[in-house]
Amino acid sequence: CASPSDPKEPPGGGSVKIPIILGVVSVTLLVIAVPVVLLLLLFWRKLRQSREANCRQDEEYSKADMLQSTPVGDNTLADLFDHSCTSGSGSGLPFLVQRTVGRQVSLMECVGKGRYGEVWRGTWHGENVAVKIFSSRDEQSWFRETEIYNSVMLRHENILSFIASDMTSRNSSTQLWLITHYHENGSLYDYLQCNAVEPEMCLQLALSIIRGLVHLHVEIVGTQGKAAIAHRDLKSRNILIKRNKQCCIADLGKAVYTARKASPPPSPQ
Repeated sequence: CASPSDPKEPPGGGSVKIPIILGVVSVTLLVIAVPVVLLLLLFWRKLRQSREANCRQDEEYSKADMLQSTPVGDNTLADLFDHSCTSGSGSGLPFLVQRTVGRQVSLMECVGKGRYGEVWRGTWHGENVAVKIFSSRDEQSWFRETEIYNSVMLRHENILSFIASDMTSRNSSTQLWLITHYHENGSLYDYLQCNAVEPEMCLQLALSIIRGLVHLHVEIVGTQGKAAIAHRDLKSRNILIKRNKQCCIADLGKAVYTARKASPPPSPQ
């Protein structure tokens, strides 16, 4: 039996200690949780700022050098060229950008074949592009067409818009790429085979071809001038139909510069 000096537990003492213990535990957890939550919020904020900064850099780089993927028609790439090309450039992208284009284009489907090789529809940053693929034995044709397209002041709405040329390797073989705008209506030859054309549209098509041909033939004199260019292979298969039913002249593989004839010396008086 218990001695008279032993303390006795008051009735209900255990139930009094439970709220005290819960309170102490809650305060302890709160003291630990608040700094952890603050650290997580600070980390998340810095991570978001870093991502926003990276996105801004990517956007600036895309606007400077890359195709902008926007759901519009033929003017998308033209707007890019107006932004990125200086007054002394040719009709394509800057040369440093051209060197990396081949790694960024995905070939989708073959849309044509010719003596030089194949034409594929590809995608570049969400845009459809046409990829003319030369074999390595046709390097001279690829080089000549690239040189013509890079001529100063060649750009014109009725001449196929050039994007870039690149040399790449596929399946252990060297391929020479010429990348231009893609026109889903195809060539004038194919379009006339499948569509009836009204007289007014015939006139519109003819005038657009003439405008493009005149721009090729004309010589522009000056520091940023353009030599006269002879196409030498103009036919309906080498003329493309744009969405606005204007024509643009393509396939400059046989084109040459034409030198201006010297003026005859004045006759002696």
